[in-house]
Amino acid sequence: MRHNRILNAWLWACLVCAAWYGLGSQGLAVDEPPVRVGVYQNKPGVFVDTNGEVRGFYIDILKHIAQNEGWRLQFIPGTWDENLTRLEHGDIDLLTAIAYTEERDKIFDFTKQTVFSNWGQIYTFEKNVDSVLWLKDRLIAGVKGDIYTAGIEKLLQAFDFSYDMIHANSYEDVLSRVEEGDADAGIIPRSTGMVIEHSYEVFKTPIVCCAVEIRYAVKDGTNALLIATLDRHLKALKIDESSLYYTAFNQWFGGVKRTLFPTWLRWALGVGVGMVVLLFTGNLVLRRQVKARTRELEKEISVRKQAESALREAMHNLRTIQVAPGVIWMQIPEAGLYILCGCPGEVVKHLMHRGLIQSTGRDGMTWETGPNVILLSDLLIQNGGFANLAEFPVLQMLYRQGMILPKHPNNTGVKPMLIGRESQVRAQMQYIQRGNYGLLCKEELLAEGLTPAMADLMMKIKLKFAFGAIREPSQIVDSLYVDADPVAIRNGVSVARIALNTYRFFYRDRFADVDLNLPAGITYAPPYPLGQHNIARHHNFAVLHTGQGDGWDRNRPSMSSVILFHGRIYLIDAGPGVLQVLTAIGIDISEVDGIFHTHAHDDHFAGLPALIRTDRRMAYFAAPMVRASVAKKFSALMSLDEHQFHHFFAVRDLVSEQWNDCDGLMVKPVHSPHPVENTMFLFKAGEGDEEKTYAHWADLSGFKVLDGMVGTKENDIPATVVEQIKQTYLGFANLKKLDIGGGMIHGMAEDFRSDPSDRLILAHLDRKLTPAEMEIGSEAAFGAVDVLIPGEKNLMSSRAFGFLKALFPNVDHQEIHQLVQAPMVHYNPGTIIHRAQDTYDYLEMVLSGTVAYLEAKNDVVNHLSIGSFLGGIDFLGLKSEDSWTLRSISDCMVIQLSHANMLAFLERNNLKQDFVEGMKKIRFLRKTWLFGEATTSFTLDRIARSLSPIPMEPGQTCPIHERHTLWLVNEGRIVLKDDQGRDVEEVGIGGVFGEHNFLNPGMHGCHASAVEPCTLFHLTDNGLMDIPIVHWKMLELYHKRWSFNQQ
Repeated sequence: MRHNRILNAWLWACLVCAAWYGLGSQGLAVDEPPVRVGVYQNKPGVFVDTNGEVRGFYIDILKHIAQNEGWRLQFIPGTWDENLTRLEHGDIDLLTAIAYTEERDKIFDFTKQTVFSNWGQIYTFEKNVDSVLWLKDRLIAGVKGDIYTAGIEKLLQAFDFSYDMIHANSYEDVLSRVEEGDADAGIIPRSTGMVIEHSYEVFKTPIVCCAVEIRYAVKDGTNALLIATLDRHLKALKIDESSLYYTAFNQWFGGVKRTLFPTWLRWALGVGVGMVVLLFTGNLVLRRQVKARTRELEKEISVRKQAESALREAMHNLRTIQVAPGVIWMQIPEAGLYILCGCPGEVVKHLMHRGLIQSTGRDGMTWETGPNVILLSDLLIQNGGFANLAEFPVLQMLYRQGMILPKHPNNTGVKPMLIGRESQVRAQMQYIQRGNYGLLCKEELLAEGLTPAMADLMMKIKLKFAFGAIREPSQIVDSLYVDADPVAIRNGVSVARIALNTYRFFYRDRFADVDLNLPAGITYAPPYPLGQHNIARHHNFAVLHTGQGDGWDRNRPSMSSVILFHGRIYLIDAGPGVLQVLTAIGIDISEVDGIFHTHAHDDHFAGLPALIRTDRRMAYFAAPMVRASVAKKFSALMSLDEHQFHHFFAVRDLVSEQWNDCDGLMVKPVHSPHPVENTMFLFKAGEGDEEKTYAHWADLSGFKVLDGMVGTKENDIPATVVEQIKQTYLGFANLKKLDIGGGMIHGMAEDFRSDPSDRLILAHLDRKLTPAEMEIGSEAAFGAVDVLIPGEKNLMSSRAFGFLKALFPNVDHQEIHQLVQAPMVHYNPGTIIHRAQDTYDYLEMVLSGTVAYLEAKNDVVNHLSIGSFLGGIDFLGLKSEDSWTLRSISDCMVIQLSHANMLAFLERNNLKQDFVEGMKKIRFLRKTWLFGEATTSFTLDRIARSLSPIPMEPGQTCPIHERHTLWLVNEGRIVLKDDQGRDVEEVGIGGVFGEHNFLNPGMHGCHASAVEPCTLFHLTDNGLMDIPIVHWKMLELYHKRWSFNQQ
């Protein structure tokens, strides 16, 4: 102890000597240029008092360091905004009390040492305001350019709140405006509020935001020695608990004030009282200061924790928003994470409608907000539709948010991230790569019949769009595999899978769950209403306009058309909402004969699953390279072999640059440069003077973009090739629909100002036409029809004849012709056509449009295809015990076959008994999930002939492994068990099992056990996989029931 006292005495002596030395040093430095320090009114941190003296916590520290270093300080007062500009221009050397942000770090150099932690505090003119919700539609005051002003605006934008902001010159001015009623609320630093709030009649609220670190800063790349010296002193001051840092903190922020002892007094006391008394007094004062400072720090920590808690509440961390069926928004603003949970087609448009994607900007630049992480569904297919289509959400992050754009504020090195089940994440990464580039190499092009010279040219064009290189998806998108154990995403947020398609997100000491399962009967919803339309189908050659927008147009479907040709219906491309589009125009998917496909981008591709929802393979027309690009993307998405594409579609390759006869319709695919393989289509019908053409020009490249590819270098495009493309673009057609989306990969309207075509339709954009564009081309409303060659044929009678002939192939033509001489009846959308308990004297058959079969008590909602019988058949002695309803979904047409004529027809041809037995089984099949939707009566009749009943008693088990065999539950309940004897699923009436026998015949050990007395139907039919909708549904069922369970 005696040794310590002697040491303390020596330390006091050294401090006195250092002080005198410091004063001498300061005197020697007067000839050095001064350090120009920007100061503004931010009491108690920094301010100019009424006497003109610059004071405050940060000033005390700066003066202390200047004294030790021999600096001469020159204080330059001004507003905050003025000082920020001065620092940026180099008009001052140092700025005090500036909050650190990543954006500011790009233009300023900050001290590494934090001087103080602070946050924004909201003050209001009303009392008892306790929620950020109160700020909606309010007028808010803040200092211009201030971190807290920007922070509260960002917070309100995250909530999609409207507000008005007025800018003040100082924090005192902010509170003055609130007090005088010029503003509803104001935001200032909480440290400033502690000092000045008592001078104004305003109310402090618990609403806080934007916790920040306060530091010193210099202009980027200047005064490195100044910053290093400040850091060295700050570090030393913060380590020493008795330093000026802590005494100044206590003095300015409400703690115990320092007791200042003049140097002459300390020496006098030392001489008069002696060294021992001096040490005793110093230690006593030091202990009192330490205790006082400890109390203040504990209070400060408590206040800070409360404010941080309030801030997290206000930021709504782990908040979820139901965007649409199967789509949930999860936000953790404090961690900078905005997670899109579920990404079916056109999900970006849903986010725009909900205000979760908005336009914003700064310093003359504009960009969009939006998600930065995507959680994928465990199941690729839900209720028939693709659940995971991440191409456009990822494109929105990369380009419209700016995460990949050079020198963009959002290009911070953080990439979009896909999270979820490993199989789905891997599939999406490959699908995104195919969506970006299509075919990846010359060899893949050669495999589709291109000559080596043409393949080289195609690769040169592809690389021009790809900026010289085809990149792996991992170079632009991060991935994270999620299973039962929590894994870290970013910034303290983690996630775990807790059940099929159900995830739990963790942040700090809280969690929130997300369920991506679609309820039975619910499908992914379109983001726009389309209305209902009654479209005439009898034209010899007409174009029905079904899409004028693009993948970003939240109010319209993407560019597409329907060709009506002598009663046949062909689609051009299949956007994400193609099924809803067809329903709106009164066309059932079973009426569509084929699709002409331009290319594989999602706004033209994502509707392909809807085209599978029929009982026959739809014709698929495309150039071989386009078909290959689409098939590879489809197989990557589905994790299937590429050749499976041919199981779902009847592929018909077209020869490029030549006329192809497609069932009488002449079609010429024409290459158009695009990042993926792409052909436009020219259609021709009629003969001689009646010959008409329609050009569907999607997608295009602007002439300026094409000209930029021309050159003489090895990877450039010859000028002759580009000139030929332009001439093709400008070729004549009676009707031409143009992609004028602009940018690097779409066309420009101005390029077609001299186009000689009779009529131009402008499409593929997410905005209204400009006056200049209106001079060039027309618009087409959804459902509008351009008739090129009219027709008057009665298509519905011919269609009815065809259906009945398929059902009764051995009956004489004349018999069927007589039967179809019956009334045709039109039903508007939403009409109840039949109920089970009603009686009618006719049987109806659907000829066009969509009708739903409903059994609410059994959760049955199945859409019937054209050719399906409607109504009861009690006239044949077959009573119905079910309670069903038939309701029109779209505009539809039916033929009414009278009971008397139908009964006479069946009896004359000895068909009554077979028809009755078949209808019994068809009626059962109509109620099943697997066979009840979009299958015609003649397809169901074929399946019904293979059904064999099997009775089972409670507890009875049976193996379920038999090649090409299914079991259907007619009565009772069955429980499925896996090879470990664990329950997998309980299957009730109308349920089916055995799908693995078609998709994974090697799976063994599973069995079914009867829960109660039941009856099964045994079905062996190796042709089931040739029915696209049955094949598709079995894939969905297998993955949901077995694939996930096994993994």
